[in-house]
Amino acid sequence: MLDMLDIRHATIVADALNTQKAIAKKIIASEADYALPVKGNHKQLEEDIEREFDTTFVDESDRKIFLETIEKSHGRIETRRYSLLSAAILDQAKE
Repeated sequence: MLDMLDIRHATIVADALNTQKAIAKKIIASEADYALPVKGNHKQLEEDIEREFDTTFVDESDRKIFLETIEKSHGRIETRRYSLLSAAILDQAKE
């Protein structure tokens, strides 16, 4: 499907089923960005990402890389924190 669309400058978001190297490479080759979830079925990648978040300073005042939402729903308060790191950081860590 990616071959049929002009996705230049788009951000592709997909579910964990599509977290595959071939898909990420195709998105990059199309001059787009992606946000793909990583779960336990990609154990080494998951561990690498966790290590980078543990050791990389995330500036919580920078809205390009950090977002926090607070919602009250169903009688409870949910706080979600989103932090972004470039995939290039993972490549650099392996060098």
